[in-house]
Amino acid sequence: MAKPLSNALVTKIMEENGCFSLIYRRDRHLDRGGRRIYFYFRPHFAVTMKDDKKDLIDQITDTIDCGKVTSGKGQARVDVFSPTDAKKIIKLMDKHNFENRAKKKEFSLWKEAVEVITRNNKKKVNAEKGKRGFISTWANFNERDLKRLFRIREEIKTYKKWKKTDYKWTNTLMARPY
Repeated sequence: MAKPLSNALVTKIMEENGCFSLIYRRDRHLDRGGRRIYFYFRPHFAVTMKDDKKDLIDQITDTIDCGKVTSGKGQARVDVFSPTDAKKIIKLMDKHNFENRAKKKEFSLWKEAVEVITRNNKKKVNAEKGKRGFISTWANFNERDLKRLFRIREEIKTYKKWKKTDYKWTNTLMARPY
């Protein structure tokens, strides 16, 4: 187990090397009689560095007490996907004084998305024993919150270095269940 770092150092590293994003996933299950499509949003936070800094990545993971460390292709990274773990990062980063305005705005949008997801994410997604089918991931989502998540995702895209014209599934009518 690596020695944890100070919160100030971790937040500085997260600001410089971190990436806040919102994952939108579309799953199709055609084998269930008809054309059923499931969607969900998930917060994603990643810190990426060169592979020789893997020890530092391990220390960051021990300090924030969440995330999965992977390495390959000359880089080491820690990824956080869980809304519960995202709250730990929010608690840590709320105290941080951002130097980069764009990163501060990106974080505030991501924080809002995490709050919307946790507010609306009250049912289990997996099927229960003895019941057929899946519980809809959108069943609990307020329509206004769902639209806000799509807008947040588009706004976060403006702060990224890569400039894609659009995401893979957001152009189609099937992509937006509202």
